[in-house]
Amino acid sequence: MYSILLSLLLAIQFTAAIPVPLEAQFMSEPNQYAGYKAKFDEAKVEANRQIGNMQEVLKNPTDPRITQAFGPLATQDRKMHTIKQTVDKLATGTLKVHTSDPNVADDENHGIPINGYVPINVVGGDVQADPARFGSTFYTGDRADDKKFRAGTIIHEATHQLAFTGDHVGENDKRIIRGGRPLPEKIIENGGYAKDPIPNSDLAMGPRYTDLRANSPNMEYNADSYRVFAALCSRSLLKRALKQEDPVGYYLAKRQQCKPQPDYFKKKAEAKAAATKTSTAPPASSKQRETGTGTGNRRWSYE
Repeated sequence: MYSILLSLLLAIQFTAAIPVPLEAQFMSEPNQYAGYKAKFDEAKVEANRQIGNMQEVLKNPTDPRITQAFGPLATQDRKMHTIKQTVDKLATGTLKVHTSDPNVADDENHGIPINGYVPINVVGGDVQADPARFGSTFYTGDRADDKKFRAGTIIHEATHQLAFTGDHVGENDKRIIRGGRPLPEKIIENGGYAKDPIPNSDLAMGPRYTDLRANSPNMEYNADSYRVFAALCSRSLLKRALKQEDPVGYYLAKRQQCKPQPDYFKKKAEAKAAATKTSTAPPASSKQRETGTGTGNRRWSYE
């Protein structure tokens, strides 16, 4: 009985430790747009990978990527709580999507190709988010960077729907205007956006974003800051493995990123042949073996 109970408790703990990914619920999936739905699903996998990285980085509140995305005020307890809460909503929530037909979003945008958006309605005192729309711009391209761009867009739009983040900025106070909140008289429309499709550096974020980051009092409510944060966290596996001095994790992380040098196997064969010809020569010094200047294996290692 004890062993059964122990197994049950362990199973419950193990299940609780497995994060529930961001899901998507489509209101309409016309068969003729199945290819678009497949692209969305592929991007959602990448989005969930990035969301997991975001959660890991947030375990260390002093990680510089947090302030690089959300500004110097992000270290305040209340703001850090909001950021963590929003990322947790991404990790466990369901993004409702209107349809896999991109023409619907484009048509709602007066026939102009569009990336994505979430209509926000205020009914009485309640703020309600409609299902997200994704237009033809979202589905354009099949390169690796295009897929990452789609993943970032999913994260951006999901924060609108699940946490009522905003895009617009008050012109006078640089305050992010949350979804469903009244707009001030003077706003910078979409002023919270970073510049590039993959904003993983200050240069890619652009000067408008970095200026806003330095001056806004509430970047934790800026939708694109979560897309920025996701891009900055995309390499966290290697950083974490190095920090924890985890040789297995380090090896796995490096294996994901490294490829053999050009002509690696050809050079290796030539080196082996040369070593055979000079087998009667004195061995390389220990210094040569350590630095890789002799004919030892380290010469062909890559990191």
